[in-house]
Amino acid sequence: MRGAAHGIGGDWVSRLADEVVAEAERRAPGGTIPCTSELTPSGPMDLGDLRGVMTAHLVADEIQRRGRDCVHVLFWNDLAPLRALPPGTPRAWREHLGKPLASVPPPPWSAYLNWAYHWEAPMIDALAALGVAPYSISQEFVRTSAAYREELPFAVDGPGHGRIDPVLTRYRAQAGPVLATGLRGGTPTPGQALELVEAPVLRWLYARQPPDRPLAVSFGRELQRTYDEWDALARKAADGTAEPAEAAAHRRAVAAVAWPFPTASPPRPVEPRPLPVTPRPLPYRLLAAVAGLTAGRDEETLRLLRGLDPEDPVASLDEVRPRLDRAARWIGARVPAGHRVRLRDRPDAGLLASLGPAERASIRLLLDGLDGHWSLDGLTALVYGVPRIRAGLPAGAGPTPELKAAQRAFCALLYRLLTGRGSGPRLPPLLLAAGAGRVRELLGA
Repeated sequence: MRGAAHGIGGDWVSRLADEVVAEAERRAPGGTIPCTSELTPSGPMDLGDLRGVMTAHLVADEIQRRGRDCVHVLFWNDLAPLRALPPGTPRAWREHLGKPLASVPPPPWSAYLNWAYHWEAPMIDALAALGVAPYSISQEFVRTSAAYREELPFAVDGPGHGRIDPVLTRYRAQAGPVLATGLRGGTPTPGQALELVEAPVLRWLYARQPPDRPLAVSFGRELQRTYDEWDALARKAADGTAEPAEAAAHRRAVAAVAWPFPTASPPRPVEPRPLPVTPRPLPYRLLAAVAGLTAGRDEETLRLLRGLDPEDPVASLDEVRPRLDRAARWIGARVPAGHRVRLRDRPDAGLLASLGPAERASIRLLLDGLDGHWSLDGLTALVYGVPRIRAGLPAGAGPTPELKAAQRAFCALLYRLLTGRGSGPRLPPLLLAAGAGRVRELLGA
């Protein structure tokens, strides 16, 4: 049974929403509750800049889900002076240093009115993709126009802003850094991140970590592990086994309440709007392996995906989108075209003929176990289990230096037989993407 406090143990969003609602009731009972954030459009805004916006959005979203009038106000600080020029800006723009952002002309290739609008636009698009719909206020527009004459007092001095905002400010002032790795060029922008990650997954990364703690977002191989964790959470949320805080973070990730207008009341009850999801969420690492093998050719991609589960084949690539597109872009961003793994066109007869008895026995164990281990988890156990079996070790035996060396040698042999190289992406998704028939052919079955 829920009382006045809705907080869930370990759920920072719910706990902070409790504080905001309590302060609002103490100061202005029954009024609209504002949650504010601010962005300065001086250049590309990255995932660190997004964190303050997501903090205010998630808290406002939680309050709105409870049926309370709440608005997320986003102030665009376009009166701030231009202090530095992003790389690639023409030298002539140095004369505008120190001017208000809204008074600086846009880059010469831009179609926007001024410098601030040019950098606001990609963030606005990313926020929309993330289900974030704040009530935006341009400080320059407020200064030069009377259009906000009625709304501005609400946003700046109206019910509770000066009283509620410090609750959020405590968290914003202590905001932990966003540590993004795995891409060249520094911390990516939200738009760049959404090229590689589905919107619900990026929302989840912000929802699960309190804003006063560092947030690590990796776009290297760890991204595949992040997707594994997300898929595991989705399964637990579906069958009701997720912990309360986990379930709350999942709910906030897959749907958002978007009601930004403070001059009108939202409908009751407020229904969160679901974000686009992949109908058939095959593992990200598997889709990346398929995309790497097919170089984005749709017909070949569909052929490989259909072979994964003959009893329930993928009927259309739309079933695995948008995740497939994100995984394909990840391959493109991480691995240059000339270095991507391709399966051999035909078996390497010379290499197969040169194998010794021990190597042949290891490959035979792998081939014999394919049908019974045809899944990512199963193939992982099989690939790393073959050297263990050959060494006569029990399944639960810990790794030894000798076993690790044998596993590395076995994997290198498989890479050479399958791709002609001595290394490559993780073998289990590569085997699964290639298909059992092709694997048997290239391993000389």
